[in-house]
Parts: sequence; structure tokens; C-alpha cells
Amino acid sequence: MLTDEATVEREYSALKAIDDNFEKVVISLDEITMPLNEGIRHIKAWELDKIL
Repeated sequence: MLTDEATVEREYSALKAIDDNFEKVVISLDEITMPLNEGIRHIKAWELDKIL
């Protein structure tokens, strides 16, 4: 779960460091959907089938 700013930064920073054009997605168990963050999408775990 993305419960605090440090956790959000940890999860997104690894993907931000990858320099390619592939779609990047953070998957979590949060009830809310986080906004797009530098092109990285946030998906709720139970909605994963929508992007597969």
C-alpha cells in the first residue's frame, strides 16, 4: 500500500530511473487511484485484469 510519501517515492523512483518508452505501472492494494506521476500509472491490484 502507498501509505506515506516515502513509500510512494520508493515505488515510483525505481520506475522513473528506467530510460525507455515502455509503459510503467505501480500496482497496489490502495482503495484510491493515484494520479499519473511522470507518465507512471497506478492500478489497483483487483483491476489488473483491465490492462492485461
